[in-house]
Amino acid sequence: MFVSDLKLGQYYELKALELFDYKTYEHSKCKNKYYDLKLIMKNDTIILVEVKCDRLAIRTQNIAIEYMCNNKDSGIKTTNANYYIYYIIGTNIVYKIPTLELLNICTDCKIVYGVDRKQSKMYLVPMNILDIYRVKQNDKI
Repeated sequence: MFVSDLKLGQYYELKALELFDYKTYEHSKCKNKYYDLKLIMKNDTIILVEVKCDRLAIRTQNIAIEYMCNNKDSGIKTTNANYYIYYIIGTNIVYKIPTLELLNICTDCKIVYGVDRKQSKMYLVPMNILDIYRVKQNDKI
C-alpha cells in the first residue's frame, strides 16, 4: 500500500505544477518533510507547496489535515509550505489553499485519529468550507 500511495502522491505533486506560473522547480521526492515542491517564480520569488490527495473525501465530504504524529507536531503544524494543494480523487475537485489560511480554518474543525493505530491526529475539514479555494480551469498563481 505504501508504494502505491507514494506513486500516487508523486503523480499529484507533478500535476500540481500545472497550477503555477513558475520559471523552474525542485521536487523534494520525499527527502523533505517541510514541503513537496519548491517553485522559483518568474519574478524570482520562491513558493513552497505541499500536495495532498484524498480517496475518502468524496464519500465523507471532509478532508483530513494531519497535525500530529506520535505525539509530535507534524503536517500542517510543521510545514514551511506557502500553499496546500488538495486533490479529491475520483473528482475534478482541486483546492489551492494558502497554508496559513488553512491552519486558521482547521482551528475550528473536529479532531480525529488516523487509522494508523491512532498514531496521527488530524483536523477534519468540511469540503464546503473550502469552496472559495477551489481551482477553476486555467487558474494559476
